[in-house]
Amino acid sequence: MPSTRIITIINVALGLTALILILSLLGVSMPSVGSALYALDSEEAVCVTSYKDNYKEMAVNLCCIELQTQLNKGEPYNQELAGFKVSKHYYTSKNTINYFVNNKAYRYCKNNGFLV
Repeated sequence: MPSTRIITIINVALGLTALILILSLLGVSMPSVGSALYALDSEEAVCVTSYKDNYKEMAVNLCCIELQTQLNKGEPYNQELAGFKVSKHYYTSKNTINYFVNNKAYRYCKNNGFLV
């Protein structure tokens, strides 16, 4: 005979499963983990472009389109650049425009269907 603790764990798991099934029957859509992380992130979405040590901020929705066309995604890049903290680096080759985004901009692009 299973212990009381195991029965309690099974009941909680079954209760959560039933709750999720009822919500899906009612048509309630649950946010994805990426959407939840984007909503909880309090910093501003930032995209910075650079070419030959010239830095300029770019609109995030336009930046997502450009990120898709880049061939290389650099190593994690946790630095401050042009007054903004960025965490990802995209580029095609060394002598072209480089794109730097923070996690919020990256999640924005992913949540809106861009292949970054």
